[in-house]
Amino acid sequence: MVVLVTTGTTGSGSETITATGGFVLDNANSLLKFTGDSANTFNVSTVTTTADMNAGKGIDADQNVQFSTLTVSNITPLDIASGKTVSGTVTLNAA
Repeated sequence: MVVLVTTGTTGSGSETITATGGFVLDNANSLLKFTGDSANTFNVSTVTTTADMNAGKGIDADQNVQFSTLTVSNITPLDIASGKTVSGTVTLNAA
């Protein structure tokens, strides 16, 4: 299970978050939450899903996020705050 809550720094520039082998959301309570200064974008390495997630879990982007690769193969709530973007290589597979 992954539970990662990130908070970016203030100022310009970007934040980079990586994990060897990428992040795997493999549990119903897995959560990736991105918050921080609106001037920054989070650059995130590979993220994949291997389990259906509960409501309020999954990916919560209160900040702009760019994924190297995001592969969603399960029921995964995706909460993107108003005015924010999620970008990068995104693959949505049938659940």
